[in-house]
Amino acid sequence: MREGPSQSLVQLLEKLGLAGESPWKASRRRVRRLAREVPIFESVWIDALAQARLLTPFQASELNAGRGEALRVGPYVVCRRLPSPGYIRGYLARHVETGQVVHLAIGEAGDAPAEDARVRLQRLAAAGQSLAPEHLAPVTAAGGDAGRYWVVSRHVHGWTAAEWMVRSGRFSPNMVSEIARQMLAGLVALQKAGMCHGGISAGTLVLTASGQAVLLQPGLRAIFRPAEGYGRADLPPEDYDGVPPERLTRGIPPDMAGDVYACGCLWWHLLAGRPAVPGGDALTKLRNLQTTAPADIRDLAPDTPAPLAAAVAACSRRDPAERPPSLAAIMEMLGPPDGRARKALRRTASGPPVRSRFLDAIRQIPLSPWRLAACGALLAAIVVAWSLCGGRSPVAAESIAAAPSEPPEQATQPHSTAQKSLPSPRQAHPRPTGLGTTRTKTPGGVPDLVLAVDRAVQLDPLSLHPGQLVRGTPGSRPLVVVPPGGLMVNREGIRFENIDFLAAGSDSDPAAKAAPADENSTPAIVRLGAWRAEFRGCSFQAASVGLSPPAAVHWSPAAKTGPAELSLPSGQVLLVDCVLRNVQAGVVCPQLGAVSVELDNTLCLAPGPLVRLDRCPKADEPIALRLSHVTLRSAGPLLECRYPRVEESPGAISVQADNSVLMPASRHAIVSFVGPGSPERLLLGLRWMGQGSLVAPDAVVAQWQPPGGKVQALDDSAAAIAGLVRGEVEFAGRAEEGPPSHRVVRWQAPLSSAEVPGVEPGRLAWPAASAAFAAGGAESFDKPRP
Repeated sequence: MREGPSQSLVQLLEKLGLAGESPWKASRRRVRRLAREVPIFESVWIDALAQARLLTPFQASELNAGRGEALRVGPYVVCRRLPSPGYIRGYLARHVETGQVVHLAIGEAGDAPAEDARVRLQRLAAAGQSLAPEHLAPVTAAGGDAGRYWVVSRHVHGWTAAEWMVRSGRFSPNMVSEIARQMLAGLVALQKAGMCHGGISAGTLVLTASGQAVLLQPGLRAIFRPAEGYGRADLPPEDYDGVPPERLTRGIPPDMAGDVYACGCLWWHLLAGRPAVPGGDALTKLRNLQTTAPADIRDLAPDTPAPLAAAVAACSRRDPAERPPSLAAIMEMLGPPDGRARKALRRTASGPPVRSRFLDAIRQIPLSPWRLAACGALLAAIVVAWSLCGGRSPVAAESIAAAPSEPPEQATQPHSTAQKSLPSPRQAHPRPTGLGTTRTKTPGGVPDLVLAVDRAVQLDPLSLHPGQLVRGTPGSRPLVVVPPGGLMVNREGIRFENIDFLAAGSDSDPAAKAAPADENSTPAIVRLGAWRAEFRGCSFQAASVGLSPPAAVHWSPAAKTGPAELSLPSGQVLLVDCVLRNVQAGVVCPQLGAVSVELDNTLCLAPGPLVRLDRCPKADEPIALRLSHVTLRSAGPLLECRYPRVEESPGAISVQADNSVLMPASRHAIVSFVGPGSPERLLLGLRWMGQGSLVAPDAVVAQWQPPGGKVQALDDSAAAIAGLVRGEVEFAGRAEEGPPSHRVVRWQAPLSSAEVPGVEPGRLAWPAASAAFAAGGAESFDKPRP
C-alpha cells in the first residue's frame, strides 16, 4: 500500500503553489483516519488537504475531477467561483508568488478577431490602472491567447445587488438614492478617462460592508460581447438587463447614453425588486427591450420620492435623445445627498442578511454534550409533532399530488411499448420482434428513452415526456422510421441525440395524400408542436425521392393558454451536428412568434431551403437564425419567406452566420422571398451579422419570385448585410458522398480567421442505415398500425 501521495499529484500542487513538502507529513495521520481500511487513493490525500484548509472545496473538487491543470491561469491559481455574467466566468484567485487575492474573469473573444481582442484587453488594463478605485473595480491586467482570455481586477469584498435582492428583497428609496449617487461618481471618472462601462446590471454592482457601491470591470462586456441582438440570444435573460434598445436595433457599440439607460433600469430594479423589462427567456427579453418601456416605478414602489422617480423615468427612456444629456443633470435631478442614507446603506451592507446571520450564530454555538442532548430532544419532539399532524405538510402534499406518475406497466417492466419495432433492412420477410425501449432515470427525474439499435423502430408520441432525452445505447445510432404523417412531438424540451430519422412514406402512399389542405399539409419527418426542442447528432432523410419530399422539422407550436402575457410566446429549435438530406426544407415555420432557429455544425444537402417561413413576420415577431460552421451545398436558399401579403411594419429577421459555407444551387439565392407584393420592407428588416462565412461568387444575396412571374434579383444595397465574403470553394469530394467529402480544402477569399469554414466532418455521422432502407424501397415495410 502506498503511504505517500503520487509524484504527479505532488508536482501538480507544487506547480499550482498549493502545497509544499511539510503539509504532506502533517496530513498523514488525517489521511490514515479517512482511509481506514480502504487503499489510500489520491482522492484521500486531496480530501485531507481540503479538511486541513490547504485546499478550497472548489480546488479539491477540480483536482478530484482531473481538472487540476485548469486551476492555474497565467500567474494566478483559482480558489473558488464568483457570481458573474454569462459571457465570462468569474473566480476568486490568488497570485502564486505574491499571494495577492484578485477577481479573475475568463472569457472568449466573441465576434472580434483574436488579435483585436487581445489588443483591446491590454488597452483596457492600461486605462484601468489610472482609474480611481473608490467606486470602480477596473481591469488592471490581462492575458491569454487562442481566443480565450483572462482579466484581473481587484476583489471587492461584498455582495452583488442581485444577491442582496434574492436574500433581502428590494432596497428602500433612500438607499437607492445613495447607490445612484455613488454609481454616477464612478461613471464621471470613466467619462473623464474616455471610457464607458457597457455592462451595468444588478450582477455587476457590488455593495461593500462600508456602504460603498462599486461597479465591476467597466468596459469588459464591450470586448467579449461586441454585438448584441436576436442572433446573440445565448445568455440567461437576466444578463440582458440594461442593454439599451439602440444596441439591438442599430448595432452601435456601448456609449455613455447606454450607461445612463442601464442605470435607470438598475435603479428601477432595486426599487421594485424585479427587472424593469420582463422576459422569461433571452428572445422575449430582447424583444421587450426593443418594444417595451419600463412602467412608472411608483406603481410598484409608491414610497419612491418624486426626484428619484423622475430620474429613473428619464434615464430609462427608450430613445437616447430623450435621456438626460449629462451625468451632472442626473445628479441635479436626484437632489442633495442625505447623510442618513449612507448610514442606512452601511448598516444594510455590514453583513449577510438576517437568515445567514442566524445560521452563522447557530454554527458558532459550542457543541457540548448537554447541548447535543438538548438538540436531540428538540428534534425528536419535532418529529413526533410532525407525525401527529399527518406526516405531511400542505406544501409537500400538494407537490406530491402534482407530480406526474408513470403507468404501472412502466414502473414494473424493464421495457415499455414506447416504440413499435419495424423490420431490419436485411430481413426479406418481416417478422414480429420484441420490445425495444428501455428507460434510464436521469438526475432530473425524467427517464431517458433508450431506443433499440438492432432493428428499425417507430416511436409512440404518447410515450414522450417533457424534457426527456431520446437516444440509443452509448456509441450507437438508432434508426427511427416515421409514418407518412410524421412523428408528432408535442412535449416541451424533448432532446433527440444521435438518431437517424427516415421518412417511410411516398407519393403513392394513400396515407400521405390524406392530409388536409391547410398549413399542416406540408409533409414532414418531425411535426413539432412544442416551443422548444433539440436535435444533436441526428440525420433527416426520405426513403425515396418523390415529387414532394418531406421537410425535416415542421414547427407549428400550439398557442399558450393561461393568464395574459406581456409578450408573445417565444421558442427555440436547436440542431447540432446534424445532416439534412433529400428533404423539402430543414425547418418550416408556418406559425410565427419570437422564434429562434440555431444550427451548429450542420450539413444541408436538401433540395429545399434550410429554413422556411410560411408568412410574413409581424412587428412583434422577431425571427433569429444563428449559424455556426454550417454548410449549405447544392441546395435551396438559406432562408425562404413565403407570404400572402407583406405587413405594413414587418418584424425583424436577424441572421448571425459565423464560419459557414453557403453554396446554394445555381437557381437559388441566399435569401428568397416568394409571394405577391414587393418584399422591400422585408429586405430592409433583414439584419445579417457574423464573420468568416463564404458565399459562392455568382450567388445572389436576395431574390423575389412573384406568383406566376419570373425570379427577380433584389437590390440588397440598403439592407444591413455584413460578414459575407465571396470566393471560390473547393470541397474534398462530391456532394453525394460521406461527411469527409464535405470538408473545405481550399477557398479563395480573405477571412479574418485561419479557422476552416463549414462543417467539421469528424462530428457528423452519415445515415448509412437510412441509405440501406432507401435502397430497399419504402414499400417493403409494414404499414404502421393505427
